Amino acid sequence: RFISSTVHAAFHKAAHYFGMKLVLVDIDEETGVVNVDDMKRAITRNTVLIAASAPNYPHGIIEPIEELAALALKRNIGFHSDCCLGGLLLPFVDKLQKMGKLRGLDYSDIPLPVFDFRAKGVTSISADMHKYGYATKGSSCIMYSSPELRHYQYFVSLSWTGGIYASPTLAGSRAGGVSASTWAVMVHMGEEGYLEVSERIIRTARTIRKGIDEDISELEVIGNPLSSVIAFRSTISAMNIYGVGQALAEKGWHLNSLQHPSCLHLCCTNLHTKDGMEKQFLTDLKR
Repeated sequence: RFISSTVHAAFHKAAHYFGMKLVLVDIDEETGVVNVDDMKRAITRNTVLIAASAPNYPHGIIEPIEELAALALKRNIGFHSDCCLGGLLLPFVDKLQKMGKLRGLDYSDIPLPVFDFRAKGVTSISADMHKYGYATKGSSCIMYSSPELRHYQYFVSLSWTGGIYASPTLAGSRAGGVSASTWAVMVHMGEEGYLEVSERIIRTARTIRKGIDEDISELEVIGNPLSSVIAFRSTISAMNIYGVGQALAEKGWHLNSLQHPSCLHLCCTNLHTKDGMEKQFLTDLKR
């Protein structure tokens, strides 16, 4: 399988479990985006899957899903769109833009790239309900472009002495409480609830991005993040970005430290949308 180097480490884990060779295609250090031509050159007759993220966890960049999926379709191989982070956020941001609710907001003139089954060639999509779906952990889901593909996930043993055994996932026995609570949360939130929270989050994220872009010359935002994650690195070689992270932690801000390149990222959630919080973060970051 071939994946962008920023795709979640769970793909490394899966390749390890199944004895598959994982080929990482590097991103452009300036844009944070994987090059489609590099991915094309990496494909061989043994390739079974291409995967990319919308957005990726490290930098919040939406990968060129449409172009990569078209490449997979042409080669007759699978394509997975990892929407674990953005699956319950990006669709609502996309709708907010089309409704004109984000008009006048910085970067709102940039349309979101296609990231779902609208892109021809996407064969599967994953989404985490416990992130922007606000459910409990353990409620992730995977969707397939056809029932035929979904059936490959099922396992059935007809010859076991204990009777017929069937399981739709790697996990055997599973509690139904997580699924029930996830459904309850989604019904409680409703489309309007998700739209409202998504608007607050995206406004906060873009305010912070603009603040770094325009007012903090010692830092630069990586690429063109259009979701809730803003990753930034130092523009001064003498300034240790991890030291910046430690200083922020002392002020109560706990950011994630990343590597290749060295940077920090803030993942905006509903907790960050309280009045004045984005301004306080930018003030503490400047200091």
